[in-house]
Amino acid sequence: MGDTAVGKRSGSSLHGSMRFWIYKALFTVLHYVLTVVLYLWLAILWVSRVILPTPNTKDKARVVVVGGGFSGVIVADQLERYFRVTLIDTKNYYEYTPSILRLISEPGLLSHIRMQHKQYLPHTKVHVGAARSISVSPAEVTTDGKAFPYDYLALCTGSSARVLNGPRIYYGDNGDSLLHARPELLKAKQVLVIGGGPVGVELAAEIAVAYPTKHIRLAYKGSLLSRYGSQVGAYAMKWLKANGVEVLNTSVEAQQDLGVFQMDNGESLHADIVFCCTGAKPNSKLVASACPDATNESGYIRTNEYLQIEKHKNVFVAGDLTAFD
Repeated sequence: MGDTAVGKRSGSSLHGSMRFWIYKALFTVLHYVLTVVLYLWLAILWVSRVILPTPNTKDKARVVVVGGGFSGVIVADQLERYFRVTLIDTKNYYEYTPSILRLISEPGLLSHIRMQHKQYLPHTKVHVGAARSISVSPAEVTTDGKAFPYDYLALCTGSSARVLNGPRIYYGDNGDSLLHARPELLKAKQVLVIGGGPVGVELAAEIAVAYPTKHIRLAYKGSLLSRYGSQVGAYAMKWLKANGVEVLNTSVEAQQDLGVFQMDNGESLHADIVFCCTGAKPNSKLVASACPDATNESGYIRTNEYLQIEKHKNVFVAGDLTAFD
């Protein structure tokens, strides 16, 4: 009877392991399929732009797009043949955000998920820099020492993670941070991931699969993957624990000393490296100063059904900035 029980446990463990590798293989295939589809779309777009004549937009209205993420590049792409479009972004490339977490284990993936803005926006003027102020009267966006007047403004500045100050703290919302973190991660024994949303859960899983000998803790407050329902959270919890991730339902308050972090329950936790993946907050400070009545209590921008700010119909908002209340 004992042998039967052992056999059942072994069979269950084997089936669980097989399911894990099947899921991992499917995820990898899906990831590369999506990447190929993205590049095919960009290739078709580029070819169509080369074949079609250059549009004459000299006398057309001026559109300024602030932010070069998903929303910003789609707006610029759709309008550049019909308007004089300027894209203001802090970087000169587009980064395919859903794939950046894999950089922690496959840094060579970087060349597949980044593309220079000018490669796919041949008729858009790209200005690399940060928008310092937005004005509705006069209608212009100001960067460091330069003003960009507009007839229409598209605000696509996205969101950013909570900042936790200190050394060896990295963020899961951009590729550069993860690439800089990798050498430290390779040396680390104790890894702390903060945040129970999709970014924190996926990053903890990526590290657990790529570096199974490391002690990984995932700290969050509330429900795991709360936006996706209890069943999804329960499945993720089961998978994380089965793959050696210690899950802590507590939040990190501050760094007490190098590698020592204070939790909200008063306890201290040691980590050689930290990845901060906490809830994103909208990058709406500039918008709030120009249109103070447009923001809600959480900092998101209220719009009408056409994504316009109600009192300023030539100002549009898209992406993570948009309020859904």
